[in-house]
Amino acid sequence: MKDKTMTQPLHFNLTILNAGHHPAAWRLRDSNVEQLTELAYFRKLLQRAEAGGIHSAYFPDLLSADEAIDRTPYSQRLEPLTLLAALAASTRHIGLIAGVSTVHTLPYNLARRLASLDHVSNGRAGWGVITTTDARSDLNFGQPDAANAGRLRERAAEFVDVLQKLWDSWQDDAQVNDKAAGIYVETARVHEIAHEGRNFRVSGPLDVPRSPQGHPVLVQEVRSPAEFLAESVEVALIPGSDRDASRALYGSIKASAEKAGRAASSVRVLPALNVLVAPTSAEARATAAELDKLAGTADGSFIVGDAVQIADHIEQWAKDGAADGFDLRPAALPSGLEAFVSEVVPELRKRGLIAAEYQGSTLREHYGFARPASRYAA
Repeated sequence: MKDKTMTQPLHFNLTILNAGHHPAAWRLRDSNVEQLTELAYFRKLLQRAEAGGIHSAYFPDLLSADEAIDRTPYSQRLEPLTLLAALAASTRHIGLIAGVSTVHTLPYNLARRLASLDHVSNGRAGWGVITTTDARSDLNFGQPDAANAGRLRERAAEFVDVLQKLWDSWQDDAQVNDKAAGIYVETARVHEIAHEGRNFRVSGPLDVPRSPQGHPVLVQEVRSPAEFLAESVEVALIPGSDRDASRALYGSIKASAEKAGRAASSVRVLPALNVLVAPTSAEARATAAELDKLAGTADGSFIVGDAVQIADHIEQWAKDGAADGFDLRPAALPSGLEAFVSEVVPELRKRGLIAAEYQGSTLREHYGFARPASRYAA
């Protein structure tokens, strides 16, 4: 495939995984592993990412403790929606994406929680649609037979449909606030959704007015074309270890969106950028060697180098037609994020690969998406 001409800046998401994405990151001297349940730790991460113009932060979720919990904090996760609601007040621009399962959650409750987050963040909410499960999580919810891939995808698609109907159940002009007449809401502009499907029966309407974005942005981690919710997902986070494989998945996702009646541009595809950056490539390699020694095994999934080398990697992937942006996954936190923002972001800005400032105020505007109209609007 010929190089694409770069005509606009790329999109960047930060996936936050406790002390970092390398399994031994928590053991580094400068890790803050003792702060993984403290709001201040995550507030500093988001504020630093915001200073670097990162468009969104994604908090994935697990619903069970890892069997290796004695050796890693990997499965220790604060509940994302609670955490992001608290972080909304201390950030202004960065999008706030909560990973929530469609397997062990009910649509109405999640619709109101995400709409509420969108309101309190002034339009910066996103939902990481988690369509899969595992045996340990299933047992925690008394559903030992939940993990059927075909049924899970069908349930997820219907789940998303119900949420979008609920988010539309209030028209934008439903709340009139007419104090003189004593009319708070025009009831003709608030609608039951009367959804009856194979998995859910939901009457509606939602008890929360339509939020600033209309619909929070839908995000999904996608490892294969079969997983992708082509009718609805707007940001696809894909593996980034192999350029040819990522480019093929990028093309499949765009084609699936078009087959579902959407424009290819209605989906942003962001390969994972597992990164370890330092002021010099020698320092980066030394840190990578220290991490591998602590882990007892070599992890070859990280791009290791200085700012120019990392920027070269980003630019070439984008030119090769494998990315609309990147899902930043630093080897260690907070040090890896600090290095990326202070070292790599200035280099990317010199090349026009990341915008100098946020384009708009909502997460939809950051990713270049229009605000959807309510299906009930005249």
